[in-house]
Amino acid sequence: VYLDSDTDIRPVLLALVASAEFQDSAMQKVKTPVEDAIATMNALGVEIAQPQRPDDAANLFPILSRLMGQVIYDWSTPDAFPDVASAWTSPGRLLGGTRVHWNAANATLPATGITYRPPAAWMPQLPTTFDHVVDAVVREALLLPSTPTMLRAACVATGLSPLDMIDSQHSLLGPDFPRLMVTVLDSVEHLCR
Repeated sequence: VYLDSDTDIRPVLLALVASAEFQDSAMQKVKTPVEDAIATMNALGVEIAQPQRPDDAANLFPILSRLMGQVIYDWSTPDAFPDVASAWTSPGRLLGGTRVHWNAANATLPATGITYRPPAAWMPQLPTTFDHVVDAVVREALLLPSTPTMLRAACVATGLSPLDMIDSQHSLLGPDFPRLMVTVLDSVEHLCR
């Protein structure tokens, strides 16, 4: 393609994206801790302000990444951090990620220089059933439809069943919401790329 297009890069990129290898590569790699920290804040739909203090959210990404097992700029050789799943799937990495996800879902870390979406902003038209809430939250956070596995995990985490009715007074719009959100953030769909 490269030579056939007289070295024009556009047809090369289009051919790469259209290739079976490229299509089959989706969700085959585990996000690095840096990618996970950024993807978590993106999934939560937070607004991060220009930092005014050292402990503002914009300054804490290196700390969040370190809590998950990757210290930015701390790779001793010039070839950069490994980009293979085995480097980022240790128990410590997964527990660190779960801790960061829990704190972010609870809007506690980072706590300053950031605006979190309130639980009501994640809800579809209420009242509705819990399965519809899960699907709406997953679609909003991950830009994917919910899967049966995600729904089962959300049911276990919240103690709700798929057909439980959720209205504007339900505890899911308050103290129980982080359990649902952390289930989404700890899913394979969030952890892979």
